[in-house]
Amino acid sequence: MEQKMQDPVFKAAFLEQEMAIDQQMERTQAAPCATPLIIPIAVHYNTPITDANPQCLINKALEQVAQLNLDYSFCNANVGDLCDFAEACPQYFDVPIEDLMPEDGACIQFCLGDQNLPTGEDNIGGYAITVGDYVWTGQNTDTQNNWDGFLNIFVNSLLGDGDVLGVAPFNGGANPSGNGVYIVSGAFGGSGGPCGSGASLDNLGPYTIGATATHEIGHYFGLSHTFSDNLADTPPQTVFNIGCPSYNTTTCSTSAGSDFSGNFMDYVNDACMSNFSASQVTRMQLVAANQNVWAIDKISCFADWFDGTNTYMSCQSFCEPVACPTEASTGYFSTDQTCAGTTYTLPTDYAAGGLVLDEDLSATYTWSIGGYLPTGTALSSTYTPDPIVGCGTEKLLLFLNVGCTGDADLQINGGALSFTIYPDPTQFTIDDLVTFVDGDCQGPTWEVTPECASFVTVNQINGPTFPVTSGSGTADYEIILSYPADCCTDMICDFTTTVNYECDTSGNNCEADNGDW
Repeated sequence: MEQKMQDPVFKAAFLEQEMAIDQQMERTQAAPCATPLIIPIAVHYNTPITDANPQCLINKALEQVAQLNLDYSFCNANVGDLCDFAEACPQYFDVPIEDLMPEDGACIQFCLGDQNLPTGEDNIGGYAITVGDYVWTGQNTDTQNNWDGFLNIFVNSLLGDGDVLGVAPFNGGANPSGNGVYIVSGAFGGSGGPCGSGASLDNLGPYTIGATATHEIGHYFGLSHTFSDNLADTPPQTVFNIGCPSYNTTTCSTSAGSDFSGNFMDYVNDACMSNFSASQVTRMQLVAANQNVWAIDKISCFADWFDGTNTYMSCQSFCEPVACPTEASTGYFSTDQTCAGTTYTLPTDYAAGGLVLDEDLSATYTWSIGGYLPTGTALSSTYTPDPIVGCGTEKLLLFLNVGCTGDADLQINGGALSFTIYPDPTQFTIDDLVTFVDGDCQGPTWEVTPECASFVTVNQINGPTFPVTSGSGTADYEIILSYPADCCTDMICDFTTTVNYECDTSGNNCEADNGDW
């Protein structure tokens, strides 16, 4: 931005635009949020990210969008710390608490494109996700007009890995004609932990909760850094804060001094960002293009907002305490089955599994493997079981962890999902399942591999009815592997084979009728 401001033409146009926005802000007060502005998202991966692991690319995109929605409605896990501090020490702040963090959040939500997508694109998993096709330069031509009406997120390491976390065109959201924001690959994602597809995603130290995108999209919608803006309700900073400043409710101070409020437009770690101010919200709403400019026909969730399926709800009301659950009076328990190598979508209807919490409005849910958190490992929205050798099944437990948007430290053991994991049927040949032996007059014989006996059925489907009295030929057999239907799509659990038989009776009547030759 500093470099662009050296151009007098650009500088004059920019300052004129800023003056117009400032004048609008003086006349505007954000109205209560009935229906948020819905922003379609497209994600464009590039070097060093490849399409080697499509599920990783999908998971990270979905996690990042989910985190944006939490951040822009003030429902992220960090907001409780600021609320506690603001309640205990209102004198620390120069503005009312309701300006520090507006009751209705930012009134902006995000959806990953998933329908009517541009033809000729990768559209991985049916989502607006491409790999290796587009590179961020900050211009409207970055996506060659193929992705107009989207907020395009360009994810790679072409601008450095860690030196530059993200970049955005200031006020770019006023004209979403193929532009977007850049996010370094290590800082892109959300709460699901790192994964790899050519290179690692979401693995960059303290920047793995998705706040880099929240920050850069703030620039995209017209926000400056808190240490360089002119807004009355952001901290009176002259330099940026870094690391993770702490709040002290006893002394009513922070480790960063007197100018820290967890604002997304500062430079602190992801885990210490929580909010936009009221003036920032007003500015974003003024800068962002009207709803009809965005590619709303490319997102299935848009209709849900306007038919009442989705209801916008921020998680804070003037920093009133969030009602967090304290116990699960009845834990979740369910059973299911799937095959190794098959991507399983984890349950989200927790009440259907019997979970009863004393307070669930602000509850969060995370599945883990290997035990409850923090002992276990957190999973994203899907799970793919590891390969199994042989025909036998394995049992597996996944654990449901309950948290709260207002208390990042809350951990309640919420129950479990018991899995029966079947082997991947594509690994088997007929010889793995059944051994056939060419037959005689009684027909071919076979023996099912002992460990497969519970799952294998053999039926003759063609050839003579045995036993026969003479002749030779073949008989066809069907081998059916009785695994769950979702493991056996496209008939991959049905096998057929052909086996020989020969019924030779020429030597059975060698003795003459009268005892002589």
